[in-house]
Amino acid sequence: MKRKRNSEKSNNLREKSAGASSAISKSGQSAAVTRRVAGLSADQATNITRNRQTCSDISSDENEDAQPAKRRRVSMVHTYAKKVSNVEYECNVCSKAIRCSVDSNASIRRHLLNVHRVDDVNPKSGEPKLIIQIDPFRKSKLDEAAIKCIIVDSRPFGDFRKRGMRDFLAAAVPGYPGPHERTLQRNIKKLYANKLFELREKLKNVQYVCLTTDLWRRPRQHHYLCATIHYVDENFGNVSTIVSCRRFHGRHLAVRIRNHICRIVNRFDIKSKITAIVSDNGSNVRAATQHSDTFGIRLYCICHGLNLAIQNGLGIWKKDGKKDESTNSKRSQNFDVDDDSDGIQNEGDEMDESDQENELNDELEDREEETPTTLDDDSDGLGDHDSADDDDDDDICEVPEDDTDNVSSDEEPEKNETTSDNNAFDIKDISCILYNCRKLVNIINKSSILHEFTGNIARSTVSTDLIVDMRIRWNSTCKMISRLIDYRPALTMLIEQLSTIQGVSAKQKKLLIKLQLSNYEWDVLKQLKSTLLIFSDASEMLSGQKYPSFATAYDVIGSLNHYLQLPSMNNIEMKIKNVLDEALRKYVQPPIGSQQHNLLLLGAFFHPSVYVLMNDHDRTKAKNLLISEINKSNCASEDTTSVQSSSTLTMRRSQPSTNSSTKTISTTDRLKAFREKCGIIETSSAPVKSKTITLRQELIKYETFDKNEQSFASFWKKYVNLLPQLSNMARRYGSVPASSVPCESSFSIANHIVRKTRTSLTPKNLKYSLFLKDKM
Repeated sequence: MKRKRNSEKSNNLREKSAGASSAISKSGQSAAVTRRVAGLSADQATNITRNRQTCSDISSDENEDAQPAKRRRVSMVHTYAKKVSNVEYECNVCSKAIRCSVDSNASIRRHLLNVHRVDDVNPKSGEPKLIIQIDPFRKSKLDEAAIKCIIVDSRPFGDFRKRGMRDFLAAAVPGYPGPHERTLQRNIKKLYANKLFELREKLKNVQYVCLTTDLWRRPRQHHYLCATIHYVDENFGNVSTIVSCRRFHGRHLAVRIRNHICRIVNRFDIKSKITAIVSDNGSNVRAATQHSDTFGIRLYCICHGLNLAIQNGLGIWKKDGKKDESTNSKRSQNFDVDDDSDGIQNEGDEMDESDQENELNDELEDREEETPTTLDDDSDGLGDHDSADDDDDDDICEVPEDDTDNVSSDEEPEKNETTSDNNAFDIKDISCILYNCRKLVNIINKSSILHEFTGNIARSTVSTDLIVDMRIRWNSTCKMISRLIDYRPALTMLIEQLSTIQGVSAKQKKLLIKLQLSNYEWDVLKQLKSTLLIFSDASEMLSGQKYPSFATAYDVIGSLNHYLQLPSMNNIEMKIKNVLDEALRKYVQPPIGSQQHNLLLLGAFFHPSVYVLMNDHDRTKAKNLLISEINKSNCASEDTTSVQSSSTLTMRRSQPSTNSSTKTISTTDRLKAFREKCGIIETSSAPVKSKTITLRQELIKYETFDKNEQSFASFWKKYVNLLPQLSNMARRYGSVPASSVPCESSFSIANHIVRKTRTSLTPKNLKYSLFLKDKM
């Protein structure tokens, strides 16, 4: 009965509105008839009216006659609803009170359209609009898929409400408008909490973990401290994931960095599980992580060491013995030797102050992370960075200034005093040659005419453009030299036809002629390319996250030593090798007997592909270290039973398989190819016979097993039941990464997330997005 009364009211109101509209239409028709009788068109009648109003001696501002006010058009909403106040309407059909914004009737109009199907109040179209209702369960599933799309692709939160996406959704999924930006922000916080809880529960069943940490500066001068965790799962697969990436407030003192990492460790309850922590060689980070009781063994990033060996050994960023203007850092040595102590000399003086700051840090984080990023400078500027004098601290900024800006094309080039005799080659010539190479590339890339000319010539053989290297980009110098050599025919033709090219200024022509590379300089570049390509392959192999990269570092470092000690008939190549050999021992190769060297031997011992490449001396030393490690941890009695039970449980969960099908090249094949590049000749390896040495029975079995053509995961999945103690130790040493590349990769992802179209993203939402990206 109530629906019947509501429908009758609605019909009566429609009749009243129809009568009113018919009266209005009749009055309009009578006015049109009057104009037709007079023989005037509508435009002529309008012009006559305007002329009558303007034909007067009184100006418009002096005319004080009261003008009749225009009648305000009454909305059709008032026919079906009564206005109670400026913010409330009462529906005449169902007598329901509907709240609206001030001077707006959008809510009551929407109520009349959607609930009572009153089409007269629709201002856009007289046709009835078909409203499609979507199933709530399906809508929730679509919302989950949309949120995952936003996180995985790093899309702005409001993408699904943009015009193009709305039109696409209307055609693909009618009735589904996509999640609103506020809905995404609410759900991403809940999703972060759920994934954080899942990670905590997962780490409870993990026995050994490793950490990597590094600092990063956002383009808005906000600093972040990132930490990643690495472990070997129950199937002996290497897992790497982000555990924290939070904004770091205040000064970057070693004690404050250490306290921040300790909060992460306590949050996930992994203090007793940490085997090692990997970071760069910045003085503050190094001092913060040198606490073996809390963070395990402190390891330096080997990729950073390779980069420092090339830069400082060859001096590729020095100009004629003068200090490079683009460098504001001093050289710091690896291991535990530190030339610069600015980052830790005030640690004791700042201890009390930093403790007070840490108490305020958590309170300030939640407050400041809620505020969006503005264009104002943050108080955490570079002036408070305590380790700005270290080489590795250049990597904090992921959006660096182009180093070629210091090599302006308007300056006169410093012509090198290099000889054309290869026997008179000096290492200092490399910095001069590379300086002119950067300047040459800069001039070509900044001129559209020169860039197009060289590109058209080289496009038949080269598909890439010339680039300039950057100090903080690993292997960028190798790429710059490789492309320059590929462009050599095009550059030669450019110099030959320079006088005939239109649009090139005389100054540019003069600079290009002076920067023309000689045959001797091209020879130096060729030798540099062949050597740097070896180091580039080494950095790439040590940057992996899906295999035990620290174990492969044993063979990578050994292969580099072998390559650099090979004799060469070319004087340029021999001098480059000698300098890099010395730099490699200084920056990369750990001292014999150090904790990092011992851990390197143990990691190589448990990797089947690297074990067959070890010499007898290193194998014996690794076994002795392993026995002493087992004795220290008291694994002889009770722990042995727990290890065996845990390994049996692992065997029940996953069936062993000898074949591991992967789409990528295996670590064994990559090591073989790398050893061939370094000049190491492979010999046929005979099966290892069991040796009559007083060792544990498992060590004897491990030596007799065939390890050729088997990866780390496939080997230990196969023999986990036969080698329960060794498989447990393999999980420990197989989880150690060789570099801090996981943190560097997360910084690249974060830099993409906060790109120009997302500058208003808050630090807290950045933390959520980065944490969830590799867990969706």
